Amino acid sequence: MELVAFFDAINGDEQLSGGEIYSDGHPDGDYVTVAHTAKGAKWRVTTTAIHDYDWCDLRAVLVGEREAMKLHHVTRVCGYMAHIENFNPSKVGEVHDRRNGDYRIGGEPQQREEAAA
Repeated sequence: MELVAFFDAINGDEQLSGGEIYSDGHPDGDYVTVAHTAKGAKWRVTTTAIHDYDWCDLRAVLVGEREAMKLHHVTRVCGYMAHIENFNPSKVGEVHDRRNGDYRIGGEPQQREEAAA
């Protein structure tokens, strides 16, 4: 979808407002802010996402008809970057535990032994 068509669609939608483009060095690149007028929710939509998706998909996420999804979930494994979408369910669970800092193996968390003085 072209940016001009995206701005026209935002302006023509009674549930959405906004449509100002920002180029402030954000890691994801340039983005457009869009607000859901009734819910008060605000979204940051990258210009890449606008170019890659059609209005029906973008609007469905912006008005809450479906969940937003990142295109690439990447994590560092053994010194290289890997897409999480390629992981089996066990590896995805392992990544989730590491992100939370939960390194225990089942059961109750282990208590630290206080060092004897």
